[in-house]
Amino acid sequence: DMTASHFQFQIGVDAWYLDLPATSRTTTKTAINNLSLANSSTVWSYKSTSPWIKVNGDYRLSSNVFLKYKFRAQQSVGLKLDDLHIDWEVSPKSGVRAGVVDYKMSLCRTYEFDSPWVRENDPFCVSRKTNMATWSAPGVQAYLNFNNDDYQIQAIAGVYRPLAFNYSPTEFSNVIVDSDQGQTVAVNNRLGWSVSGTDLLSGADIRLSWLGGKQETNKEYFDGYRHQTNGFWYLSAGFYPVEKLQLRGYLIRNKTYQRTFDIAPSFTPAIDTNMLTTSRVVEGIYTLNSANTFGAALSRYHADWDVLG
Repeated sequence: DMTASHFQFQIGVDAWYLDLPATSRTTTKTAINNLSLANSSTVWSYKSTSPWIKVNGDYRLSSNVFLKYKFRAQQSVGLKLDDLHIDWEVSPKSGVRAGVVDYKMSLCRTYEFDSPWVRENDPFCVSRKTNMATWSAPGVQAYLNFNNDDYQIQAIAGVYRPLAFNYSPTEFSNVIVDSDQGQTVAVNNRLGWSVSGTDLLSGADIRLSWLGGKQETNKEYFDGYRHQTNGFWYLSAGFYPVEKLQLRGYLIRNKTYQRTFDIAPSFTPAIDTNMLTTSRVVEGIYTLNSANTFGAALSRYHADWDVLG
């Protein structure tokens, strides 16, 4: 029989007060989205007071096969299935996952009960436009886990297809697809890997991840089409200088090269663009006890577009 082995359910209400200057630079839709605040790039119409639900867990299907899932409903992402996959532990050191799987490209604490953040300040965790390309997608992963004395090494490699099952039809790097005018994403293929190491005695850890992708809009669009290649790097390290206090720093670097082509039949190259977004975060989290956690963080997010022609 299918036996539940783990289940978490969270429900809450967010209340925001955002006082933006009444100028054209901060009141347009594009300007608001670029601020990455609670009212930026929301799926549902933004409301200052809004409820949310988060569910995650797993079921044991057999001694070495699990069904794992993560689901949330909130105005920033709408109804979002973040994870739904079968995990087959081939051996104590290796396994395969298939379904909607996590890219392992961030340290977002979206589903953690003990997270000190009401809302994380890193746009890669909270902005839908950026988050769509760094969170999860239908795919297949293979993983290895092994210990060497007091150290644990984990490695994951995967192939992903965000368009499969219509899971993420508008995800196109950090560019908005003009779906209202008939533009769609025709190609979106990704692959990546992640390697992490943990000191089992001190709790110190380090992770390096990479995610690459090739994307293309439909060629039937009246204003030409766009082709993109991108590479996403994530580097994180954390340690405990004293008991209960964890210090962590991480760097995210997402670079996309986009080539825009004129309309058919010539499809002449028109504009080349380099788009670079980076995020640097340093945080400290103090766990007083099982019910109380405190955190402080500094972050810097930068987006740079360089039109080449």
